[in-house]
Amino acid sequence: MKFKMFQLLINGKDPTLSDLEKIVKIGPSYVKDYYSDWYKIEMELIGEKYLWFYIQHENAKLYSDAVLDGETDTEEDNPRSKNQVELKHQFFACYDLAEKHFYLSNYDKKGFVQYYIGYSIGRDVSIKNIYASLEEFQKSITTIESVKFVQHDSFYNRTPNSMFTKTSDLLGFGVPKKLKMQVDYGVSMSGIVKNKLQELKQKYDGDQFEHIVVIGKDDLDIEQSYDFSTVLELMEIDVVKNENGRYDNANVKSEFLLGLKIKNGTKS
Repeated sequence: MKFKMFQLLINGKDPTLSDLEKIVKIGPSYVKDYYSDWYKIEMELIGEKYLWFYIQHENAKLYSDAVLDGETDTEEDNPRSKNQVELKHQFFACYDLAEKHFYLSNYDKKGFVQYYIGYSIGRDVSIKNIYASLEEFQKSITTIESVKFVQHDSFYNRTPNSMFTKTSDLLGFGVPKKLKMQVDYGVSMSGIVKNKLQELKQKYDGDQFEHIVVIGKDDLDIEQSYDFSTVLELMEIDVVKNENGRYDNANVKSEFLLGLKIKNGTKS
């Protein structure tokens, strides 16, 4: 099973522990008004570090008056009524509070999870793609809206023409340990802009920046972001289905958290 990594934002900011606790406390266990599917949602806050979702669902409009008996090869009346749904489909999700990453096993259900969290706590929620490369991000957007970055005091950043040297003593307090800035643009993508972004990447790779996030908008005017320090990752775990063709939630959760701890280099 593969989990894709996303960025989860609540009112434009990373979720807090209080946000996660609120989702668990007041989030409904069932949703029956999201298009044709009915959903059952189970959540668990694990060690104040992870918010785990186990979600089952099925299209409530799909119904047949008859079922085929596999032993007799005959059709019989469907024992299920039209107001009953067999939740045959499953997917899983997890938010890592420390790393600020959101993992989802079924990428097509990103819209539902975004709706569910927003509906539960009454706040604006967005789940954004994390792009595998700067080139992929550039292809997806039409404008650059802003660039956020952090530079630290280093030998490379003390050169006379460096951005750090030119702007670091704006307040007259001397050279700071770090310089954090956000520069707003709203400039259309072009060959020149792409070249400048590549130059930024080279400087980041050369340890001249500690952190860079570029924010742009696509042709639908939807905001997208690219974090130079984050590469798209697929968390893959080895789990098998049971005799009914279903995954065991406890097994999936255990294997995922184990893989996540190994990935993050943590022991607990």
